Amino acid sequence: MSLRARWRLLDLQDPPLEQYEAAFVEPAGNGRLRIPASQRNAVGIEKKAVLLGMGAKFELWSEQAHHEQIRQPPGDTDLDQALGRPLFGRTAFTEGVAQPSIGRLGRVTCGFGLPANGRGVPPVEVGASTYKDVESATTRVETTISQLRSIGASQTS
Repeated sequence: MSLRARWRLLDLQDPPLEQYEAAFVEPAGNGRLRIPASQRNAVGIEKKAVLLGMGAKFELWSEQAHHEQIRQPPGDTDLDQALGRPLFGRTAFTEGVAQPSIGRLGRVTCGFGLPANGRGVPPVEVGASTYKDVESATTRVETTISQLRSIGASQTS
Protein backbone atom coordinates (compact mmCIF):
# COMPACT_ATOMS: atom_id res chain seq x y z
CA MET A 1 0.00 0.00 0.00
CA SER A 2 1.38 3.41 -0.89
CA LEU A 3 1.69 6.21 1.58
CA ARG A 4 -0.78 8.14 -0.57
CA ALA A 5 -3.50 5.83 0.71
CA ARG A 6 -3.14 7.46 4.13
CA TRP A 7 -1.29 10.66 3.37
CA ARG A 8 -2.74 12.38 0.34
CA LEU A 9 -1.28 15.41 -1.27
CA LEU A 10 -3.57 18.33 -2.04
CA ASP A 11 -5.62 17.77 -5.16
CA LEU A 12 -8.84 19.39 -6.31
CA GLN A 13 -10.59 16.03 -6.34
CA ASP A 14 -9.24 14.81 -3.01
CA PRO A 15 -11.12 15.30 0.26
CA PRO A 16 -9.67 17.95 2.59
CA LEU A 17 -6.18 17.13 3.83
CA GLU A 18 -7.38 17.24 7.45
CA GLN A 19 -9.13 13.88 6.89
CA TYR A 20 -5.77 12.13 6.57
CA GLU A 21 -2.95 11.55 8.96
CA ALA A 22 -0.55 14.04 7.39
CA ALA A 23 2.76 15.65 8.13
CA PHE A 24 4.59 18.45 6.41
CA VAL A 25 8.30 17.82 6.23
CA GLU A 26 11.22 20.05 5.32
CA PRO A 27 14.44 18.76 3.78
CA ALA A 28 17.23 18.28 6.30
CA GLY A 29 20.59 19.98 5.77
CA ASN A 30 21.85 16.97 3.83
CA GLY A 31 18.90 17.08 1.41
CA ARG A 32 17.08 14.14 2.98
CA LEU A 33 13.49 14.13 4.12
CA ARG A 34 12.86 12.96 7.65
CA ILE A 35 9.53 11.17 7.57
CA PRO A 36 7.85 10.93 10.99
CA ALA A 37 7.75 7.44 12.51
CA SER A 38 3.93 7.43 12.45
CA GLN A 39 3.97 7.87 8.65
CA ARG A 40 6.73 5.29 8.14
CA ASN A 41 4.90 2.77 10.31
CA ALA A 42 1.58 3.37 8.51
CA VAL A 43 3.00 2.03 5.25
CA GLY A 44 5.70 -0.31 6.52
CA ILE A 45 8.82 1.70 5.69
CA GLU A 46 11.71 0.28 7.67
CA LYS A 47 15.00 1.39 6.11
CA LYS A 48 14.50 2.01 2.40
CA ALA A 49 11.68 3.81 0.64
CA VAL A 50 10.73 4.43 -2.97
CA LEU A 51 9.59 7.90 -4.01
CA LEU A 52 7.48 7.89 -7.18
CA GLY A 53 6.23 11.07 -8.71
CA MET A 54 5.00 12.92 -11.73
CA GLY A 55 4.32 16.61 -11.91
CA ALA A 56 3.27 18.03 -8.57
CA LYS A 57 2.28 14.67 -6.99
CA PHE A 58 4.27 11.92 -5.43
CA GLU A 59 3.78 8.68 -3.56
CA LEU A 60 6.10 7.24 -0.96
CA TRP A 61 6.22 3.43 -0.78
CA SER A 62 8.08 0.94 1.34
CA GLU A 63 10.67 -0.78 -0.84
CA GLN A 64 9.00 -4.16 -0.30
CA ALA A 65 5.50 -2.90 -1.17
CA HIS A 66 6.83 -1.21 -4.30
CA HIS A 67 8.51 -4.42 -5.49
CA GLU A 68 5.30 -6.38 -4.83
CA GLN A 69 3.24 -3.82 -6.76
CA ILE A 70 5.45 -3.72 -9.87
CA ARG A 71 5.45 -7.52 -10.03
CA GLN A 72 1.68 -7.47 -10.56
CA PRO A 73 0.74 -7.12 -14.23
CA PRO A 74 -2.18 -4.85 -15.08
CA GLY A 75 -5.50 -6.67 -15.15
CA ASP A 76 -7.26 -7.52 -18.40
CA THR A 77 -10.07 -5.06 -17.65
CA ASP A 78 -7.58 -2.20 -17.14
CA LEU A 79 -5.92 -2.98 -20.46
CA ASP A 80 -9.22 -3.35 -22.33
CA GLN A 81 -10.34 0.04 -21.02
CA ALA A 82 -7.06 1.70 -21.99
CA LEU A 83 -7.24 0.27 -25.52
CA GLY A 84 -10.96 0.87 -25.94
CA ARG A 85 -11.45 -2.75 -27.03
CA PRO A 86 -10.87 -6.24 -25.68
CA LEU A 87 -7.42 -7.70 -26.19
CA PHE A 88 -7.52 -11.45 -26.63
CA GLY A 89 -4.65 -13.84 -26.04
CA ARG A 90 -2.19 -14.85 -23.37
CA THR A 91 -0.19 -12.66 -21.03
CA ALA A 92 3.53 -13.18 -20.47
CA PHE A 93 5.29 -11.69 -17.44
CA THR A 94 9.07 -11.29 -17.43
CA GLU A 95 11.12 -10.06 -14.50
CA GLY A 96 14.38 -8.57 -15.72
CA VAL A 97 17.66 -8.31 -13.89
CA ALA A 98 19.48 -5.26 -12.64
CA GLN A 99 21.92 -3.62 -15.06
CA PRO A 100 24.32 -1.57 -12.94
CA SER A 101 26.20 -0.35 -16.04
CA ILE A 102 23.17 1.79 -17.00
CA GLY A 103 21.96 2.45 -13.44
CA ARG A 104 18.94 0.15 -13.74
CA LEU A 105 17.97 -1.52 -10.47
CA GLY A 106 15.22 -3.72 -11.89
CA ARG A 107 12.73 -4.22 -14.71
CA VAL A 108 9.44 -5.98 -15.32
CA THR A 109 7.77 -6.45 -18.69
CA CYS A 110 4.28 -7.74 -19.51
CA GLY A 111 3.36 -8.84 -23.02
CA PHE A 112 -0.37 -8.96 -23.75
CA GLY A 113 -2.35 -10.63 -26.55
CA LEU A 114 0.07 -13.44 -27.33
CA PRO A 115 -1.10 -16.52 -29.24
CA ALA A 116 -2.04 -19.67 -27.31
CA ASN A 117 1.54 -21.00 -27.40
CA GLY A 118 2.75 -17.81 -25.67
CA ARG A 119 5.38 -17.16 -28.34
CA GLY A 120 5.86 -14.29 -30.73
CA VAL A 121 5.74 -10.52 -30.49
CA PRO A 122 2.88 -9.27 -28.32
CA PRO A 123 0.66 -6.54 -29.82
CA VAL A 124 0.90 -4.68 -26.49
CA GLU A 125 3.91 -4.64 -24.20
CA VAL A 126 4.21 -2.68 -20.96
CA GLY A 127 7.52 -2.33 -19.16
CA ALA A 128 8.54 -0.65 -15.93
CA SER A 129 12.06 -0.06 -14.71
CA THR A 130 13.60 1.44 -11.59
CA TYR A 131 16.86 3.39 -11.69
CA LYS A 132 19.37 4.51 -9.10
CA ASP A 133 18.79 8.20 -9.91
CA VAL A 134 17.03 10.61 -12.26
CA GLU A 135 20.12 11.08 -14.42
CA SER A 136 20.41 7.34 -15.13
CA ALA A 137 16.71 7.07 -15.99
CA THR A 138 16.83 10.14 -18.25
CA THR A 139 19.90 8.86 -20.10
CA ARG A 140 18.27 5.47 -20.63
CA VAL A 141 15.00 6.96 -21.93
CA GLU A 142 16.89 9.27 -24.33
CA THR A 143 19.04 6.36 -25.55
CA THR A 144 15.99 4.14 -26.12
CA ILE A 145 14.13 6.87 -28.04
CA SER A 146 17.18 7.48 -30.22
CA GLN A 147 17.55 3.77 -30.96
CA LEU A 148 13.86 3.43 -31.87
CA ARG A 149 13.95 6.49 -34.12
CA SER A 150 17.01 5.10 -35.91
CA ILE A 151 14.91 2.11 -37.03
CA GLY A 152 11.95 4.22 -38.16
CA ALA A 153 9.83 4.75 -35.07
CA SER A 154 8.04 8.10 -34.80
CA GLN A 155 5.96 9.91 -32.23
CA THR A 156 2.19 9.92 -32.62
CA SER A 157 -0.43 11.66 -30.57
